[in-house]
Amino acid sequence: MNAVPHIVGMDEWIKQAEEFRARNIVCDTWLYFIRAGADGPVKIGVAADPWKRLETLQIGNHEKLELLAICYSSVTEERLIHRILDGQRIHGEWFKPTDELMAAVRQIQRWNVDDAITVFPQRFDPKAVADHEAAVAEILAADPDKDEE
Repeated sequence: MNAVPHIVGMDEWIKQAEEFRARNIVCDTWLYFIRAGADGPVKIGVAADPWKRLETLQIGNHEKLELLAICYSSVTEERLIHRILDGQRIHGEWFKPTDELMAAVRQIQRWNVDDAITVFPQRFDPKAVADHEAAVAEILAADPDKDEE
């Protein structure tokens, strides 16, 4: 049996997920975070195609749904996050948008901007990709000698 690190909060989960990203570990499913309304609850689930899942969920929901963030993951990871956030569960896979949860979502959103160029450009807003590229160019231009170190 493999030893599993003890994860008690979303910040620990983010650290583990960052390690997986750094090693280019790719799963066959996406972990998604979908919010109902501007500041409503967040659904945390897994799907092979989170964009299609958003469309399907929207059909039965009177609130405007927004796909906040996605990352490669698995059903096991989804269950772990559900367990971490169990005290914030509203119903099923819907959770209160706590500071802890939304901080994790913001970190995954940063990954999404980075990944937009290489992982899923056909699904990502072209303006977001252009903005990211401009921001990177600005950073490089501010300290051109940094690359040569």
